[in-house]
Amino acid sequence: MKPIPEELVKYIWERDGYACRRCGRRLSREEGVIHHLWKRSEFIPLNIDIPRVPLNNHPLNLVLLCGRCHVELHSNHELLREWREEALEMNRWKMCKKPFEE
Repeated sequence: MKPIPEELVKYIWERDGYACRRCGRRLSREEGVIHHLWKRSEFIPLNIDIPRVPLNNHPLNLVLLCGRCHVELHSNHELLREWREEALEMNRWKMCKKPFEE
């Protein structure tokens, strides 16, 4: 599977302050995971205003997580569904302050 472009990875790390968006822990490059709020292969509902891009690799759909939080979200789909709405709104706010420039 094609990886997330490096310039987008750098942007997500900077936008999220080099910390897990769920627990707030500061992360090293080895500890961090870029997580898709809606999976790469998942259809993003039309009422969710995220531009459609290949593999859902849009900054609004991506967050930085630590390994523990990433596993917790993937093992509890109800928690993921609840949390991703909050994460999406925070992405919108953060991107107003620092937009992604391709």
